[in-house]
Amino acid sequence: MATGMIGIYQRPPKAFTATVAEDASSPTPVLLRSLFVHRVLRLSFGSDNLNHRIRKVMNDRVESPQIPEGIQKILRRFATLTPDLTRQALVQYSNRLEALPERFQDLDRAQYAVHECMTPVAIYPEVVDGRMYYFADVPQSAPTIRALLAMIFEAVNGQSPETVLAIPQDFVRLVMDKLGLGTREVGLNAMMERLRRAARQASNGSASA
Repeated sequence: MATGMIGIYQRPPKAFTATVAEDASSPTPVLLRSLFVHRVLRLSFGSDNLNHRIRKVMNDRVESPQIPEGIQKILRRFATLTPDLTRQALVQYSNRLEALPERFQDLDRAQYAVHECMTPVAIYPEVVDGRMYYFADVPQSAPTIRALLAMIFEAVNGQSPETVLAIPQDFVRLVMDKLGLGTREVGLNAMMERLRRAARQASNGSASA
């Protein structure tokens, strides 16, 4: 397999196999602009007013028919939580991440690693009968990452690639901004982009089949 590529695992006999190419553009500049704008808004409106505005925008967006139902439920829940309750919810989700199935354990982990994350994270996409399935290898010492992946996997596993592609681009910020993401946002968004790339490749493969 060529350098800079990741694979979608083939589960015989009905699994779709594809190769997911790295995007040429990096999300980092966009993320830096987003962080800058957010800080400016805090200075302009104050934390309380800004949080109120963010909640209103979230509530309006969550009800959008374009957002998958499972993702809507996650966003609705986290929109109402205080920072302390958000932390508790993340701990609960982190314990629900499924262990990596045995069929993935002999694969070359480097091909599935999310290199933008400081934590060693590997995400294994799989397509069976046109449905997306994701699994991950994440250390227990990284509960935030485990929680984010667990909640997304529960919402999209067994769904179409289009369901994954309909997840809002700022999903990470909408769920976790109350905790202060800092430099973690780059790695967390890189994981989200890895999920989307696999879904795009699966969708393109299905369309050309």
